[in-house]
Amino acid sequence: MRACPGFTWIELATTLAVAALLAALAAPTLSATTDRWRVRMSHDALLAAAQEARSSALFGQTRTRLCPTALCDTPRNWTGGWHRQALKDGQWTTTRVDPPLPPHVRAITHGRGQHHPRFDPDGTSRNENLSIAICTTRGRPYAKKIVIAPSGRIRSEVASDGDAQACMKKVAPFDQPNA
Repeated sequence: MRACPGFTWIELATTLAVAALLAALAAPTLSATTDRWRVRMSHDALLAAAQEARSSALFGQTRTRLCPTALCDTPRNWTGGWHRQALKDGQWTTTRVDPPLPPHVRAITHGRGQHHPRFDPDGTSRNENLSIAICTTRGRPYAKKIVIAPSGRIRSEVASDGDAQACMKKVAPFDQPNA
């Protein structure tokens, strides 16, 4: 009797079991990588928005601000997206709206006083050092931070473990009692 070319059921089942085992081992790493990528993407989008708001203030010779809502009424939570606004004829008008952050990513403001960046026509900011931490809300803490100085300088840095933990808990360090 002549054998048919191909694989037996046992060979196929063994190969499938090995492939499933490898996929199960790789899944947690892939999830963490995806979360880090989402944080980086969100950080870059918010950083670009802040830089555009400052440039708009400088070149448009008007005051601008970046707010988490159209009314700037939820000052610390940027998860729902943000609005770039310019002061025209004494009224704040929205010039651009950015979409919400991806799943499992959060952004909150750290800083005292003003909780959203505002820029004057000379490019300076109307707040003390203002930090916006962008973090993943699951797994190992990972966060990036945008810092806006009173001079208007905008810089990016990796957030400390404390900033990452506070962002994950959605609490700014100065909101905690006895801090």
